[in-house]
Amino acid sequence: MTTRSLPPRPLGVVLLALFQVLQGFWYLILTLIFLALSSVTSDEGNKALSGILFLLGLAYLVLGVYVLLLARGYVKGYEWARRRGISIATFAIVLVIVEIFIVKLQVFLPDSPFWTILGNIVIIWYLGREKTKRFFASRSPRSPAQH
Repeated sequence: MTTRSLPPRPLGVVLLALFQVLQGFWYLILTLIFLALSSVTSDEGNKALSGILFLLGLAYLVLGVYVLLLARGYVKGYEWARRRGISIATFAIVLVIVEIFIVKLQVFLPDSPFWTILGNIVIIWYLGREKTKRFFASRSPRSPAQH
């Protein structure tokens, strides 16, 4: 019985996990901002905008918690984290586009929506690279057909 040697953790995976931790905290801050604004606009009588802000707050809460879990999955090398990371980055791009074109809340985005979109595109690209896929695949349980 031979032991398989695991490829080393790429520096990009460590940097991505660190970025995801920072992004997760940013999303949680945005949650608080959107929920506070929802409350203020509700008090002012604008129920429609208050509802939209509340839903955006909930979306950022879910994203924030999930992104923090992804960071842990990246460090551990879980394949589910790689696949979900691509999905979450795609969802984050869609959420930013909704904010820009429908709600027009660019003020709450870090610096520019362009950088948020670009950063998530880089995440999607990096997690799809062969070297990155090999790292995650080497740490995931193998099915009996792969033995």
